[in-house]
Amino acid sequence: MKLLAFVPIKLTLLLIIGILIGYYFPFDTLFTLTLTILLFVSLGVVYAYERHTKTLWFGIIAGLTTITLGIFLIQNAQPQQGRLHYSTLTLGQESVWHLKIEEVLKPTAFSERYIVEIKDVNGLFTTGKLILNKPLTDRLNILLVDDEIYIIEALTAIKPPLNPHQFRYKAYLEQLGIYHQLKLTACSYYKKENSSKTIFGIAASARNHIIEKLKGASFGQEELGVIQALLLGQRTEISKDTYDNYKNAGAVHILALSGLHIGILLL
Repeated sequence: MKLLAFVPIKLTLLLIIGILIGYYFPFDTLFTLTLTILLFVSLGVVYAYERHTKTLWFGIIAGLTTITLGIFLIQNAQPQQGRLHYSTLTLGQESVWHLKIEEVLKPTAFSERYIVEIKDVNGLFTTGKLILNKPLTDRLNILLVDDEIYIIEALTAIKPPLNPHQFRYKAYLEQLGIYHQLKLTACSYYKKENSSKTIFGIAASARNHIIEKLKGASFGQEELGVIQALLLGQRTEISKDTYDNYKNAGAVHILALSGLHIGILLL
């Protein structure tokens, strides 16, 4: 309890309370911003008036200001609050999406999956992220990080879990700012040539090069998946049986190590 004697600890706890309130009980953003500004002004007035005396009012207003600041911060951090977010557009049944591959996800039994960043919609600069599904039967165009494509499709909602106690993947994606998905067909998209490069794309290319070298070595499929997870943070090749074995042994956290962790240890 001695920690609560420090003012920064108290303010941090109040800020966390505000963030939790804003997450579970959404308020109007303009109302929260106005209230936060008014409380800040009131706090300044009380401080100037009671500079040489300590009263309970200053502490109460400071606490309320910190809580409302937390509420505003979590609300403002939601992608949908942005004026350029795709959710603010009136979209037809089929829109022209300009997308950039941001991350390659583990494929399912039916499709390859990606997290994509929206560059523009129907020629209008737009922000937001989507899940992109490409059928496994489409082997002609391999999509990598930093690739850009144009697609004419309509958005589809991400389905909630079918079972009550199943992992809520839809809620997990919403925490990442992803609310919809697009499904590719072989003739519904066009891959842009000479797309712009980012440091993430360069890093992904280097990782893919190392993976190809590892595949040329005499490693088994299971061993190769674990090596990629430990050295490169690439866990898409780990089979479900291997993952379950690590989980049952209580060592699944080992697979969560990233290349950065291993690099720091080696250094």
